[in-house]
Amino acid sequence: EREERILGLMTHYTTDEGAEHNSWRHSTELMYHLDVVCIMFYCEDDFMAAKAQYANLKAQDYYLEAKPAAVNGRKSSQECSELTMKRVLDSCVFESKEERQSVLDGIRALKLGSKRIEILCRKTRPQTKDKTQTTAADDADDVWHRVVFIPALDPAKSTPCILINEFDVSVLKRVKDDLSSVSQAQADLKDFLSVVGHELRTPLNGIIGLSQTIMRDEACSDRVRRSAEWIKHSGERLATLVVDVVDAARMQGKLNIEKKDEIKLS
Repeated sequence: EREERILGLMTHYTTDEGAEHNSWRHSTELMYHLDVVCIMFYCEDDFMAAKAQYANLKAQDYYLEAKPAAVNGRKSSQECSELTMKRVLDSCVFESKEERQSVLDGIRALKLGSKRIEILCRKTRPQTKDKTQTTAADDADDVWHRVVFIPALDPAKSTPCILINEFDVSVLKRVKDDLSSVSQAQADLKDFLSVVGHELRTPLNGIIGLSQTIMRDEACSDRVRRSAEWIKHSGERLATLVVDVVDAARMQGKLNIEKKDEIKLS
């Protein structure tokens, strides 16, 4: 019984170094299961050929199509090394070659203490060995990532490295695009109704004015005068409707979605 108590004390006792190591292990485990793509590359001369030194489960699932292994669902370091910086950047869709080159130059110039680089880009599913397999992510229009490049040090080896975090912002991007479309549609409708209202009021004012002139003409018979009065009354009703339509268009413009805080994806 005494020996069991001593063993128990030895098991639960940790030094400051042990506590720090445990904290590091906890952080690593939490990052591994984080729902954000996390990859670490060493800063090498052959920048594009740099192989991943670390890739969490989300990164393995996206870039390597990881399948849960027998132990902790992790891929081996050899399998993770198949993920290169070129593979990551090739999955990013840039608007032009100049934009791609600008991003590459910025990443190459990253040093410890430099400001991180953030880009918002469409993504394509990286090419895998199984070329027949397709997923929803194959459509670049559906997948948008906010990609962050962070200069850092490998905590295990104190080697300069670049951390890459990728956040899937596809839903936010679609919402932002939908809001922009709705706002543009409302603006177009307001302009259309204003133009139509103006074009209708001009001839209506002429019709109403002409009917009033006929009504004041003493040479006109009662039948013509009554017809002119009916035309004037109908014209005024129509003019009132036109004014209401224009006012509604103006009111709709005031009630448009107010984007006080614009949705930011980066």
